[in-house]
Amino acid sequence: MRESRGQSTKALPALYRHLAQDYFQLERRAAQLERDLQCLQAQLPAPGAGTILELGCGPGVHAATLSAQGWKVLAVDLSAEMLQIARQDHPGPSYLQGDLAAPEAWSTMRAMAAPFSGAFSLFGVWNYLAEEQAWQLALRELAFSLPAGAPAILEIWLAGPYRRLGRTSTEWTSIVRDNQAQQRRRELIYHERDGRPYLELIHSYRSTGGALLEQDRHWMRLFEPQAFAEAARGAGFVIEQIFQDSTNAPLSPASGGAWLCLRRAASEC
Repeated sequence: MRESRGQSTKALPALYRHLAQDYFQLERRAAQLERDLQCLQAQLPAPGAGTILELGCGPGVHAATLSAQGWKVLAVDLSAEMLQIARQDHPGPSYLQGDLAAPEAWSTMRAMAAPFSGAFSLFGVWNYLAEEQAWQLALRELAFSLPAGAPAILEIWLAGPYRRLGRTSTEWTSIVRDNQAQQRRRELIYHERDGRPYLELIHSYRSTGGALLEQDRHWMRLFEPQAFAEAARGAGFVIEQIFQDSTNAPLSPASGGAWLCLRRAASEC
């Protein structure tokens, strides 16, 4: 049995190598996609105002839809497998492989497509930047990359429901991986380290006969919405609204995620 572990962005490509083909189906339904796009279209500047930056684009569904509607989009992801699918299935945007925790990746983004007129990131991209310095650096770099007044829509996943749940897992589901029939299960385990909430994700793969073949273990940083908002303010953003999701529903104690509608603050200089 092979096993991969990690909680930094350097460990994530192994996870997405296996999930790239169906990650979007795991995390988003078609109805949610339509709501996501409506929310983004309402918040982002009109097409032609500049380049829209998508952070953590995955297979490129959102970026390609916006591109087809007239927006110029630079879509960034860490996973080469995700980007291969994006370029093949969803042409139109410019795609770039880059680590959001690496300053040089941000320099490349700005060199490729600045000025940016807005940005967005969905699927809990900030949660996968599990180390404190990683997600805080990415927030600062994002603010530096946007002009004053530019919007940024960020989706984060919250600690509350996972804290109450503690530990849970899905049933084994049949998949085809590496041209072989296999089964996969996802397990979620809540942890706290130094007073900060984390989620351990374990994707297990077994043969149809039940033999365990591989496990991918990864860590996510969970957030409290006001704490993340305060970090965004410190990075240079104004907090305009915080919703539960793209339906604009208000946050509640049961909310598993939050959509933060931010705007780049004007420079004090």
